[in-house]
Amino acid sequence: MWLGAKGGERSLRLAARYCDGWNTVWTWTPEEYAERAGAAARACEEVGRDPSTLRRSLGLYTLVGEDERDLIARYEALRRWTPGGALDAQSLEEFSEGALAGTPDRIRERIDDFASLGVEEIIISPASLPFAFFDRSMIDLFAETVVAPARTA
Repeated sequence: MWLGAKGGERSLRLAARYCDGWNTVWTWTPEEYAERAGAAARACEEVGRDPSTLRRSLGLYTLVGEDERDLIARYEALRRWTPGGALDAQSLEEFSEGALAGTPDRIRERIDDFASLGVEEIIISPASLPFAFFDRSMIDLFAETVVAPARTA
């Protein structure tokens, strides 16, 4: 059983006591996540559980570009696609802070950052809304430039 929650104290206590894993989503920096992962570990210790037995997954909004120019173009397309102008006032840099966004090299670095914090699985949401697809070509790009190289490493 998994608990999906942002990682408030109560939810982490419940995950530590009753769940196999904890999942949290859609915008996280490694620093923010590290703080909540530490709280999850403390919650486990408080109930006598080895923190390494609480599996962790993370879902992130995702945007990949072949290079910086392509990334900027894809972000502009995402802004136009996003309902209600929700990204109109947000720069690419601001969006990228809590998302899995960037060139393939940058995304692989960010994945490594989260892996070093105990994240076992990352769920990508290739848009600005959960489980939406605004540009299906980005899925192929992500698979070919992020997933495939990671499988051979």
